[in-house]
Amino acid sequence: MNQRFVEQESHFVNPESTTANGYHFIIFSIWDVLVSYKLRQPASSGTLYILEPFSLEKYENDTKTEEEWRYEVSKINSSVIPRSELERIQNDLTYGPRTSEQFLLNLTPNVLSRTKSFARSEFIPNDFIHIVIPGCQKFPALYRSVLALSALDLIKGELCKKNSPHDEYLITIYNSLFIGYKNDALNYLHDILDGFDIEVVEMLEELVITILILCNIEITNKGNKEWVRYLTEASLIFGALTTEKILDSDIFKFAYKYFSLRYILLLTTLDHITLKRFLDTTPWPLIESLFVDNTIEPMFGCSPYLLHVIYKLTIFSYLYEGKKMQMHEFVAKLTKMWYILNTITQDEIDGCHELTISASCYFYATKIYLYTILIRHKLEHFLDDGYHAYVPKLWDQLTELSLSQNSLFFPNWCFLIITTSDLLENEEAKRIKALRLFTSLEINWPLSSVVQIRKAIESIWKVYDLVYVGGSGGSGGKSPLDRDKPDPFDCRRVLKEYEYMLALT
Repeated sequence: MNQRFVEQESHFVNPESTTANGYHFIIFSIWDVLVSYKLRQPASSGTLYILEPFSLEKYENDTKTEEEWRYEVSKINSSVIPRSELERIQNDLTYGPRTSEQFLLNLTPNVLSRTKSFARSEFIPNDFIHIVIPGCQKFPALYRSVLALSALDLIKGELCKKNSPHDEYLITIYNSLFIGYKNDALNYLHDILDGFDIEVVEMLEELVITILILCNIEITNKGNKEWVRYLTEASLIFGALTTEKILDSDIFKFAYKYFSLRYILLLTTLDHITLKRFLDTTPWPLIESLFVDNTIEPMFGCSPYLLHVIYKLTIFSYLYEGKKMQMHEFVAKLTKMWYILNTITQDEIDGCHELTISASCYFYATKIYLYTILIRHKLEHFLDDGYHAYVPKLWDQLTELSLSQNSLFFPNWCFLIITTSDLLENEEAKRIKALRLFTSLEINWPLSSVVQIRKAIESIWKVYDLVYVGGSGGSGGKSPLDRDKPDPFDCRRVLKEYEYMLALT
């Protein structure tokens, strides 16, 4: 697929008319060109870059995905119904039954079981159901945040109705409820903090689990970067708790697993400078005893041990880039991890096929990720084995999982790895395959973090093409600007320039 330039004024090309003709359009912005120019310069050149101030909000408005345009999401927040009017509507015979608190609360088990685990809840315990729902009965802040989550899900459900046009007034009601309940949850959190006592376990539990749901809301809401603020707050709380206190509470353990997955996967996307800053401001207490198990963990989508391997690979790379580890030690550690991966087993949970596929995806992606780290530092020749055999296997597993009607969480980290690992290899087929898979994801998870992940991957493609392909017409040939290009291409730098902080679930 050759990317095609589209006039900025057009903003959007109807996907039905383009895909029918075999075209996939990706719109370039001025910022794409500026970033590619910046990344094309040698790091030591001392060149001064005159770049316009970057506005993530403006960039996102200019680069909406086809899904965002299709559902006209910019109009959703344009009007909010006053609370007094909402109370009247909730008693109305027409809209009342679909907008009451009881209706939203009754919806919650179905929402949580469908979207908040890597495995179907009838096969294994789903802590989102078994911990969050009972918690609503005693934690006011949690109760309001869960109502907000249900209202957000109802907005998506109404927007994505297949057999009838959506009710714009009902969407406005749900959006008003979403904003109101979310603000209520935040106000309750402030009340908790006003009388906060770290020795009161129940108070801490309400604080942690409410932050978790609010974080989940932001991730669910097109991958809103605000989720990182809640992750930071969670790191402060868990950093103040002893390991024993965390392990003695089901709520703490549940929240710890939830945030650990997102924290570790986020680290893999940060360049060295951003990673150092993030580790300094948002340290995460790693409880080693929770990461030794080889049994696939439904909260992770893979075994805790494999997730820990991903974490260690990231930290090794960080230390080497920061000149805190010698090359021979770095290569030795990664080579050892490669052969550990060759012997690793992930114990399956009976009756949960999707969870097994997800764990396989993580395994293949981790092998590719390790090799990508070596390529980044031109050290891949130290391995006598390659990663290419794992690429088609990962594509097959991701495709099967995306097409499953029972798939819940999707391992988007694996998707990011495979779409950015080797940007030249079979570029056209690879990108078309990725775009088709995105279509499947957007059907299963409309207006979710997939929106932000798609933007990030397309940004990487665009900058790569502008830097590496240049005037070669997308053929993968050499550009006249070869002598100025950084080598190798580092996707993390692109994510940094666009200020992406990706929630990869």
